[in-house]
Amino acid sequence: MDTTGTINYVFSSDDRTNTAQNQTFYDIDFGGFNTPYDNFYCEVLQIVLNGNVLGTNGYLYLVAEDLAAGEDRFCPGILKTNNTIVGVISTNIDSLMTNTNISFRTRDVRVPKRVRFKLLKSDFNDCVSGTDINIAGIQTRWVVTMRMIPIKK
Repeated sequence: MDTTGTINYVFSSDDRTNTAQNQTFYDIDFGGFNTPYDNFYCEVLQIVLNGNVLGTNGYLYLVAEDLAAGEDRFCPGILKTNNTIVGVISTNIDSLMTNTNISFRTRDVRVPKRVRFKLLKSDFNDCVSGTDINIAGIQTRWVVTMRMIPIKK
């Protein structure tokens, strides 16, 4: 695979535009990249949580709305059709990170777009602030590291 033009991209819940405390979703402006390529193959390398999550949940899904190309979405019939799983994150206090091995394609990255990220419980229900995330009123924060390889026509 030709990796010329690859972007290593790091973004976090701190990049969200909805800045009220103890959110259960994170609206992030994604894209607007100065690149000659429109479409990328994205490999999620790692996701790290700061804690402030209910450990007995076992793991959480980080899900993105309107990020992946249609054919690369996961869990049809369970998630909304415009959602994809970006990662599965352990809630074990000793290891609040994951090496995900999840990949997908995204389109039109030269044009900025608003993407909504949210954390879901293992049963695919939304996390509840103060119960599943944002424990003790402390904002649950996360960081995603992703490799984006251009899809050349």
